[in-house]
Amino acid sequence: MSVDKTPPALSMFGSSPSFPAMVLPDVEGFNSFLRAKQNNYFTERAEELRTAYSALTSLAADTEFVNKVESRYEPQVGKTYWIYEGTTGVFMSIIEPGEWTNRTRPEIFYGAFTLSGDGTWMREEAV
Repeated sequence: MSVDKTPPALSMFGSSPSFPAMVLPDVEGFNSFLRAKQNNYFTERAEELRTAYSALTSLAADTEFVNKVESRYEPQVGKTYWIYEGTTGVFMSIIEPGEWTNRTRPEIFYGAFTLSGDGTWMREEAV
């Protein structure tokens, strides 16, 4: 059996009853802090995923909508097009809403969309 030969002055623990009692650190406070931090991370990350999923489904819906619209020309990547509905149906135009005359203005304006390089249609917020 080996005997510890550390001098009492260098020992981490008291070697007689008159030494102060050993006090273990309170790890419950740290554990509570860590759990709160973890819960916050997972809550924020879940919200990021919900937002990303919502944006993706909106992009998919817009792309599907624009792909069904009548177009008499090949759209160019990066160019903005406007979608209207008139007496002949829904159509894509290079004419902005403010450029129509009262006589030629289509009945319904659906929005402005830009063709992305990946083939999706991005809705333009401000027209």
